[in-house]
Amino acid sequence: MADMERSEAGKPEHKQIHLHLVETEVPDFPTRLPAPTIVYVDNQSLIVQFEAPSDTTKALVFVADQIIRVRILGSHGSWTTATIEHLDPYEVVPAFRTTLGSREIYWIKAFGKMMSDKLGVNVEEIVYDEVPF
Repeated sequence: MADMERSEAGKPEHKQIHLHLVETEVPDFPTRLPAPTIVYVDNQSLIVQFEAPSDTTKALVFVADQIIRVRILGSHGSWTTATIEHLDPYEVVPAFRTTLGSREIYWIKAFGKMMSDKLGVNVEEIVYDEVPF
């Protein structure tokens, strides 16, 4: 479900999309996955908020110029997913991948549109025609 926060003037401040953080290559990640998240764009950054075990709200912040691309995949198990490929801020490895998912393809497509429209990120949609059995 998507929500919109309201500013003091009553106008929408930014759109929020509720997704799940399915997996990440970020080391020492502070919560178990999959984890419910709220994602939104603010100040040329993607913000991914989640609850940590200590009941505190934590966030991953991806600055637009550090995001290499987003790949939207069809079914990944029971999830439709969007994988964010982002630079390692410490430059130890070239990049990390962080995957967000939803059981509803609409919200992943809305996420891809938000990334493209608000941050100018390259979004690739990979569609599987048929799965051979």
